Amino acid sequence: MEAPSPKSSWTPGKLLIVGIGVLLIGTFAIFGFLWYFSHARLKADLADLRAEGLPTDAVELANYHNVPVGVPDTTGVWVGIIDTVTATSQDQVDIMMELPIVGEGPTPIPPPGTEWAQLDAVEELLANFEPELQAARAEVGVNGQTQFPIDFSQGIRTLLPYTQEIRQVARLLLLDAKVAAHRGDDARALQDLRAIFTLSDTLRGEPLLISQLVRGAIHADGCEAIIDLMPHCNWSDDDLAALQSSLRAANFREEMAHAMHGERALYLTELSRMRLGPLRLRNMQTAIELFDYTDDAFDGSWTEMFQKGDEFNEKLNERRSGTSNLIRLDTAALQLAPGIKTAIQFVATATARQRCVNAGIAASRYRLQKKQFPDSLADLNEELLGAPSPSSTELIDPFDENPLRYRQEETRIIIYSIGLDRIDNGGDCESKEDGPDPTDLGIVLPK
Repeated sequence: MEAPSPKSSWTPGKLLIVGIGVLLIGTFAIFGFLWYFSHARLKADLADLRAEGLPTDAVELANYHNVPVGVPDTTGVWVGIIDTVTATSQDQVDIMMELPIVGEGPTPIPPPGTEWAQLDAVEELLANFEPELQAARAEVGVNGQTQFPIDFSQGIRTLLPYTQEIRQVARLLLLDAKVAAHRGDDARALQDLRAIFTLSDTLRGEPLLISQLVRGAIHADGCEAIIDLMPHCNWSDDDLAALQSSLRAANFREEMAHAMHGERALYLTELSRMRLGPLRLRNMQTAIELFDYTDDAFDGSWTEMFQKGDEFNEKLNERRSGTSNLIRLDTAALQLAPGIKTAIQFVATATARQRCVNAGIAASRYRLQKKQFPDSLADLNEELLGAPSPSSTELIDPFDENPLRYRQEETRIIIYSIGLDRIDNGGDCESKEDGPDPTDLGIVLPK
């Protein structure tokens, strides 16, 4: 008789427990490996950025935001001007509300040579700010740079008080330029306009998107003022050349790329505060991947820039709306993704406006010398354009990389870019009361 087989101690229950244990150990091992790999990859990516001299957190960003060696630090001057203007504006707020540009007064302001009912009231207001306006004019030609105080440790909640308050100084300078032109003080009007561009330049090194958008808005105000006042002011060739030097100081493309480096550091600062390690790592990696598009976008041609912006938006939308969103680990990074397409459109618009106005000044200089406007923009050489680079580069429309358009009509000339819609609408670049916004972008000068 055979002996009975010994009973196995591996009951189904035990086997299930062991199986679950093995599964858990394997799962933790896989997640551990993935976490280690992700951590190593993120560490390497951050090291690569630092090796390029680019900031990756708030502390590094604070060091990145500085006045270059050898460049005059004008921070103290501008902080003093802005602080005083802000305080004085609070005392004058009721009066300012009734006036144009600084308040809700009637616009557009009548052109020089015509009656302006509020002229005396505006002059009375501006007298309260004259020391600050004079100090701003004195900064023209200094070629300094500012470092407004910013607490980057707040991440995406970082406040930019001076970036916002600077707009009030620009409005006062613009209003004073209008007054000066009405009073026939062309020299003061010129200095006011140059001071507006100098004020815009104070933000050129500020490594944040909003700062560059404000810088562009102030620069655009200066461009519009040139368009309005140049036909009415008797500026000499030297005056116009000086105005060009102020207008052309901005390099919107280069400065936006610089700002995007700062934006990346702010986003990484914010995402690094996520408590759960795997989420933190994945979101920081995604943020770096997304911002890599900015480096590529601003390195290429204008056409390539627009293509990169479109590609970025398409891929971002795909990732945001994908079916895997329920288990995505990088949702925060996707929601905080940079507005690359908006930045590209801003850079192209600001550059196109700058080039059109510069070409308009060059055409006016040509007329001073030749007693007529040029037959074509090809007649404008480097000296007239105030450009050290070939004149052909200065006359390229960023929106299609063709030459800026030039139209001669019986009573005026038009120099224009096709604008954001990338359609040539024949020089439709003048605002019309109660009409649609202009579709082209440029300058109109009377003959």
